[in-house]
Amino acid sequence: MQSPRRPDDEDFRLTTLQECGLLDTPKEQRFDRLTLLAKQIFKTEIVLISLIDDRRQWFKSNQGLEATQTCRNISFCGHAILSDEILHVPDAFQDLRFFDNPLVVGAPFIRFYAGAPLQAKNGQRIGTLCIIDSQPRTLTSDELSALRNLADCIEHEIGNAQSIRQHNALLTLTKITSLTFQDPQILLRETLALGCQYLQVTTGVISHIQENESVIQVYFSTSGNIREGERYRKEYTFSDFVNKEHDVIYATNLSQSSFSQHPSYHQFKQETYIGIPLFVEGKRYGTLGFSDAQVRQNEFTEVEIEFVNVLGDWVNGTIKRQQLNYSIQRQNN
Repeated sequence: MQSPRRPDDEDFRLTTLQECGLLDTPKEQRFDRLTLLAKQIFKTEIVLISLIDDRRQWFKSNQGLEATQTCRNISFCGHAILSDEILHVPDAFQDLRFFDNPLVVGAPFIRFYAGAPLQAKNGQRIGTLCIIDSQPRTLTSDELSALRNLADCIEHEIGNAQSIRQHNALLTLTKITSLTFQDPQILLRETLALGCQYLQVTTGVISHIQENESVIQVYFSTSGNIREGERYRKEYTFSDFVNKEHDVIYATNLSQSSFSQHPSYHQFKQETYIGIPLFVEGKRYGTLGFSDAQVRQNEFTEVEIEFVNVLGDWVNGTIKRQQLNYSIQRQNN
């Protein structure tokens, strides 16, 4: 289970890479068109869009190579992201950094490499557009400029994807704050439905902690069978660990997290979870949580984490108004 923290440079780069939402995603024509164009322009055997995480380089698009990833510690691209300049290796046999590299002395027998770093919108270098050949070669200044221009096109596509996610988060929050249901229970249930749709999970829950129990106050799911009003011992629910924090906590693979032995994992059999504690009048009220029985392929992005944070504030306010309305009704009665 993770909670946001201020990262150092490498952590910031890896967080940025996850923010881009490209790792381990299917092929996309918008990227494949550019790598195919690069292959035609430079007439090299291999062209890759390579994304570098902490242990591997993963290929978002690959022309001329069947592999989808290689280890970072033997990758040329792992060197290329250390600088803003294109890494140009005319002959790997003559380069002390690479002459004995397994990718040079073995398949795909790299002799020539040129990699242009790819930057996200915040300036972090997350990967490369690289061209590779089994024959030595030296690029001209015009060819290096052309490679950089193609890399700029790829950066533009990456930036577009980030902008779309930010737009979708804002659009969902706008829809939620525009809901006009008079019944607060229906209002909150519809809020959970829109939250699930944005986060691409199946289940949303608003729980209320009452002494040692967690009460399901509002529930939405496309696959579950829990009912509103059901009660569980607090220590057997996700509320148990969410309410020990003040910020959003999340995990994309609970079975591999420190909470895999927590009773809530075995009881609800959810693999993906993101949640935040709820406060009313400065006191802990319960939790807002979203979950799914499937492992999420990508980490939650900062945009998604901030979405849950803002949504938690809105739910706090809605529950406070709900309690005030009930109090007024009792007084009127």
